[in-house]
Amino acid sequence: MREIANRDGFTPEATWLLRYQPTPSVAPEAIGTVQGIQTEGWGGIQNLGISYPHRGLGLGTLLLSKAARGFRALGLTRMHLEVTTDNTAAVRLYERLGFRRSKVLYKAAEVAMATAAR
Repeated sequence: MREIANRDGFTPEATWLLRYQPTPSVAPEAIGTVQGIQTEGWGGIQNLGISYPHRGLGLGTLLLSKAARGFRALGLTRMHLEVTTDNTAAVRLYERLGFRRSKVLYKAAEVAMATAAR
C-alpha cells in the first residue's frame, strides 16, 4: 500500500484494504486489496488480490465494485487492468464483470531460453 500511494495518479477513492477479524480477541488480518491509479482518463487497477483461504467468497467482486465506484466518483467511466493468461480464475472474474481482452503482451525472455526453443 505504501508503494502504490507514492505513485503518480494514486487514487485513494479506488484503493481498499479488506481486513478480517474472526473474533474481537483476535487481531484483524489483511485478506484482500485493490489498488487504483488514474492514467490518461482511465481508472487503472494496479493490484487485486485475495488471500488464498478467502478466495471464492465474492470478495474480489466486492473490491472491484468499490474501486469502480471510486473511479466513477472522480468522473472516470472506464477502467483497465492487466492479468496473466494462466490466472484463469482472475480472467473468468474480470470477463464476468465486463472486462474484455484488448491485447496480449509478451514479456522479455532470457536469450538462452529463446535460442533453446529453436
